[in-house]
Amino acid sequence: NLFVDAAATNVWTDFFTRPGFYVPTGASDFNPVLDTNSTAMFYVNSNGYIVVGDLQGAQTNWLILTNSVSSAPVTPLTEGAWTRISVYTRYGQDKWAIFVNGLLLREGLTNVNRAVADYSKFQVYNGGIVTAFMDQVSIVARPPSDLSGDYDTDEMRDAWELYYFGSTTSTNAAAQDPDNDGYVNLEESAANSDPLDASSKPSWVGLPYTEVFDYRANGSIHGSNGWTSVGTNILVQPD
Repeated sequence: NLFVDAAATNVWTDFFTRPGFYVPTGASDFNPVLDTNSTAMFYVNSNGYIVVGDLQGAQTNWLILTNSVSSAPVTPLTEGAWTRISVYTRYGQDKWAIFVNGLLLREGLTNVNRAVADYSKFQVYNGGIVTAFMDQVSIVARPPSDLSGDYDTDEMRDAWELYYFGSTTSTNAAAQDPDNDGYVNLEESAANSDPLDASSKPSWVGLPYTEVFDYRANGSIHGSNGWTSVGTNILVQPD
C-alpha cells in the first residue's frame, strides 16, 4: 500500500498475521535482501523469532529478538498461527519499536534509511514456503488503546510512554502530572490521553452507570468495549 502526502512522522502500524517463516536457500541469502529505502524492516526466521534490521552507523545488523526489552526470553511464533504485530516509527528521531501480541520486544531501533521523512508505504513479502495471511490492518497516529503491555510494571502502558515521552525509561513517573491538569500519568495512560496537553483530559463515565448483561470470555477486558483499567486489570472470572 502506498500513502500519498501522508506527512505523518509518528505512525503506528498494527495488524494481525499468520506468518510464513523465511527459509534461506543458501549461505549467501541467510537473511533477506535489505531494502535500503525502508525505515523499519523485519521478518520471522525459521525458528519462529522476529529478526529486525537495525542500522547502526554505516553497519547493517540483523538482530534476532530471542528476548523482550526486559531481557525475558520470548516464546517463538508458531507458523500459521494468528499473531498481532505493532510497529511504532518515529521519523524525526530515526527510531522505531516493535511489539508482538502486545509485548514490547525492542525500542530505540535505528531506521534503515534515515533520509525518509514520513510514512509512505506499507509492504509485505512472503518469503517462506507456507503462505502468510494478514487481517485487521490499522495505521494510526496515536497508540492503540488496547496495547496494554507494561514490561517495567510502572503502571503506565509501554506504547503510551513511547508515544508521549519517547521511551519507556524516561524520567516521567506514574504519579507525576507534567501538564498540571490535575490528572497524573497513571490516569492519563489508562485513558489514552495526552499527558503534555492540559486540554486533553481523561474522559470518565458519569454516575449512575449500567453495564448491560452480555457474554464475555474469561480474562482481562482492558481496552474492550470501552473499558480501561487503572493498576490491576478488570477481569471476567467464573463464579
